[in-house]
Amino acid sequence: MKNKILLFLPFILILLLSALYTALLRLGFNLPEFPAGAIQHGPLMVVAFLGALISLERAVALQLRWAYFAPIFIAAGSLMSLVFNLGFVGLVFIVAGSIINFAGMIYLTMKQNLLFNWIMMLGSFCFAVGNILFASGMAVPQIIFLWLGYLILTILGERLELTRMRPISKKQINLGKFLIYGFFSSLFISLASVHNAALIFAFFYIALAIWFYFNDIIRATIKAAGQPRFTAIGLLFGYLWSIIAGVILIVYGFQNTGYVYDAFIHSIMLGFVFSMIFVHAPIVFAGVFRQPVKYSNRFYIHLILLQITLAGRVYSDLVIDNLFRQWFGFANVLTILLLFANTAFSVYQGKKES
Repeated sequence: MKNKILLFLPFILILLLSALYTALLRLGFNLPEFPAGAIQHGPLMVVAFLGALISLERAVALQLRWAYFAPIFIAAGSLMSLVFNLGFVGLVFIVAGSIINFAGMIYLTMKQNLLFNWIMMLGSFCFAVGNILFASGMAVPQIIFLWLGYLILTILGERLELTRMRPISKKQINLGKFLIYGFFSSLFISLASVHNAALIFAFFYIALAIWFYFNDIIRATIKAAGQPRFTAIGLLFGYLWSIIAGVILIVYGFQNTGYVYDAFIHSIMLGFVFSMIFVHAPIVFAGVFRQPVKYSNRFYIHLILLQITLAGRVYSDLVIDNLFRQWFGFANVLTILLLFANTAFSVYQGKKES
């Protein structure tokens, strides 16, 4: 099984590199045109790379053969439609994969009726609906909240799963449920009125970041040493960027293109999502690909660089400085590549010492 799972790794990397390449095209770098065009950067990052990776992680957790069709279909469909521009059939594969992923979360939630499973199931539902609408021809800015909701709910559900050993009062659990369902509602309100939904989204997203800060274990683990402290610092950055994204949305409103849109989207995608990926990469990689990852203080390099380069990019967006935005965006890409280089080196170190 381990070797079969490792077969996914080249495809995951191809989808990530494709997403990063189209990011450079969107930033304005003069590079050879990508087969499907730079317009596909968002779908390549959210649907292709993250969708395939998260659905693979869920399949490994479920240990059901049919669940593996989710990452297989999503990766294959993304390669067909988003990388090589081979038409509608790839979108059908993506939709099929996201529905299987949702079915897997329904199965898990029925088997383990726990709040964090419900949260991740709601996220997988958003992903399936968003992909159906994308395949039907709806523009990315119209469905972006569903895709963002998928990532946010999945990550928050996993954080709640990891902190289930910490006692949380019934009052706090009820408040958390209210915030989750309010946030979830805003994602579907966006389909009717994206501008009105944006304020609701911002309110509940900020409130969720604050709720998770006070109910996560980070205030205890940040005093520890080694990997627990590294994780806590990354989580703090993630929750901070969530608040920043919400404030941008409140101050500027939702804009479906341009500099403010770039600042809002990447505050979530890089500030929240990738900060969480950076600090959980050793755990996720070891769990999904069955490869132990030895923690190193070297991991702080890519974590801190991400925060610095993202802060520069968001500032450049808000003051409309395209040159600095372009180069800070390029630095974002290099930082993500550095994450995988550091992780691969840690895997090598772990194997060498074992």
